[in-house]
Amino acid sequence: MEALADMRTAALEVVSELLSQHVLKNYDKFVAGIDEVGLVERDLVSAYDTAKNARANLLASSAEISTSIQVTQRSRRKQKLLDLLDPLLKLQQAEDLHISLKEALQEGDYAHAFWLCVQCGSAMGALGTLRCAARLSATVDSLYDEAAERLETALQAACADFHPDSFCKASD
Repeated sequence: MEALADMRTAALEVVSELLSQHVLKNYDKFVAGIDEVGLVERDLVSAYDTAKNARANLLASSAEISTSIQVTQRSRRKQKLLDLLDPLLKLQQAEDLHISLKEALQEGDYAHAFWLCVQCGSAMGALGTLRCAARLSATVDSLYDEAAERLETALQAACADFHPDSFCKASD
């Protein structure tokens, strides 16, 4: 058994010697390989840092884009509301004139009522192509006709109540 162990130990020493010679023969390649592994490791660390920074930049850019989109949407909404404000103000002015016209008719102030009819007509022209403009113009026209009828009725009543005898010439 010892002879077998000695034989195997001798074979192991031979294989170890051959392996050492082979390593020494290829030592330059081994060192170059180790250096190459170090370079690859540094490149990987650099690539990792670059990717990490790129992800952070993308996240920041994404947040900025999201904020910009919100600002743009709000600006567009504001502009649409501002575009809507002008016709609404014109409608409010027309409504105020309409109310004043009705009040003038109720009070019998026909001169003011006719003046308000003209003002309402120009306000209706400013409304342009709004769907309600035609209906409001028709209402103003009917109020104009009503003012003319009331004025005519008032004039007829005044003329019917006229007594020429009660008016004398100053020379008499």
